[in-house]
Amino acid sequence: MLYFSGSSTNLSLESVTWYALLVIVFVVLMYVLINTSFIDRFERLKHKQWIFAVAFFVSVVIFQIVFISYVHPAIGFDAGAIHSALFNPTDVNTRGYYSQYINNLSLLLIQHWLADTFHNTSWLFFDYIGLILVDLSALINILTIWLIKRKNTINLIFLESTLLMVFPWIIISYSDIWVIPLVSLIILFYTLVVKFRSKLWLRLIMDVALILTVILTYYIKPSSIIPIIAIGLIEMKRIYIALFIDHTIKLKQSLIFILVVCLIGGAGYGSFKAIQQTINKQSYIPVNPGLSVPAIHFISMGTSGDGGYNEKDALAMALLPDRQDKVDYSVRILKQRLHKMGPIGYGKFLIMKQSNNTTDGSFAWLKEGHFFAKNPKPTNLLQSFVYKDGKNLKNYQFLAQLIWLLLLFTLIFARSHNDEWVQILRIAILGGLFYLLIFEGGRTRYLIQFLPLIFLLAAYNSDLSWNFLNRGFRWAKETFSIDD
Repeated sequence: MLYFSGSSTNLSLESVTWYALLVIVFVVLMYVLINTSFIDRFERLKHKQWIFAVAFFVSVVIFQIVFISYVHPAIGFDAGAIHSALFNPTDVNTRGYYSQYINNLSLLLIQHWLADTFHNTSWLFFDYIGLILVDLSALINILTIWLIKRKNTINLIFLESTLLMVFPWIIISYSDIWVIPLVSLIILFYTLVVKFRSKLWLRLIMDVALILTVILTYYIKPSSIIPIIAIGLIEMKRIYIALFIDHTIKLKQSLIFILVVCLIGGAGYGSFKAIQQTINKQSYIPVNPGLSVPAIHFISMGTSGDGGYNEKDALAMALLPDRQDKVDYSVRILKQRLHKMGPIGYGKFLIMKQSNNTTDGSFAWLKEGHFFAKNPKPTNLLQSFVYKDGKNLKNYQFLAQLIWLLLLFTLIFARSHNDEWVQILRIAILGGLFYLLIFEGGRTRYLIQFLPLIFLLAAYNSDLSWNFLNRGFRWAKETFSIDD
């Protein structure tokens, strides 16, 4: 990931202006203030590091609010399809979309409930909802790392604040953004399960909360439940060792385990059926589940072009009237593509796709077809950073790439730790990358759902990466006599 990202065209200095330099200086200054021990003149500020970190985060939140107030265009692609259904759910094209992509129906129903509750369907309203969800995810991550590895909490605040400063995706009201607080909650609730492992009733409450979060996550974005698979694998490993190697599980513990499994299973099954029944009985938008696009379609699509969206495949799904016809078509096309590439060609394709999946630090901003509902022209400074014709777009892409590289740099040190937390986060991230290699990918946007995992793993290892960076600062201090 680091290699691909380091070779991104976003790092080209062409059209990069002093705006980018100003942001870089600000980020470096915040790093110095939050990590002051290596510069003597800032030593007296060391006890205020938490104040600087919190101030940094709060300033970023204020910036996000200002950003949304000046930048809230109508969005296209899938986010636009959801928003348009808030106005005209009986439209033939809208009904056809949800009949095919029925997985987006739950997100539509949530947004419809919010619009109905607050009597607001504007893009501005949902942009602020996106801001709340993204920042809520950040706060949950901060709480989680505080529970897991408290001394690195301040490092996570810095990492979260730095990325959120160049994260315009808060104005894209779609599942990528709406699911990340749930992914954060999965890790938090598991953390609390481990913390209260010896306190049965507290553990049971956390177990139920965990499984309910997983079910809700599944209905928002199915691929985002990958962390629970990683957790399950590590838990099975722990139980195997306790049973067959250490022989530490007694009869009482076995009964408690059976009770927990039954409770989790019952809560999970009950909540799954309840949500599914609610969706099946909804009358807001008429859909035909028989027209839904099968999973094999996304696998087939994932082997074409750059590994991402394929308009020809999507059109075929719209034209084929029967679900089985869609399955047969997708299987046939998948076999043709794999046969044409061959084993070596497919291997090369996967390397190319992995690059497409992970390279872009802007998370493929503007890369979706029909990204905005219209093609808005920038009329203010902030819009010029994120609109297609904005003169500062290159500045944004350059900054986003640098910050993405910083985040990936901290992941290098993950191999220095091998405890259960690192294993869970590492397996979950690798599982997400593997999923994107097999299914539709081809764009870094699909990594947004896994950002909580990346942040937590980066923060967990940040003491090592920070020490590495600080050695560089100490060298600069000694070389250029910074402390005098």
